[in-house]
Amino acid sequence: MADPNTDKTSGANPRILMVGAGAVGGYFGGRLAQAGRDVTFLVRPKRAERLQASGLKVISPPRGFHDYSTAGCHRRGSVDV
Repeated sequence: MADPNTDKTSGANPRILMVGAGAVGGYFGGRLAQAGRDVTFLVRPKRAERLQASGLKVISPPRGFHDYSTAGCHRRGSVDV
């Protein structure tokens, strides 16, 4: 059975684009990043500035507090998913 976490063309982890970094995009994008996935957030310029300055912080009662790097916020290029 093929590994669903790999790109079918290169065998590497797929590059994932999360549209927005609010409650839903921030949570799932942060969890994917925590799992080692290559995640880029598509956000508006002011939100990108805030993310670059203070990072993405997720507070989830069952999972606790997580602080994710947002280095991928400004990256340009192609994505797979």
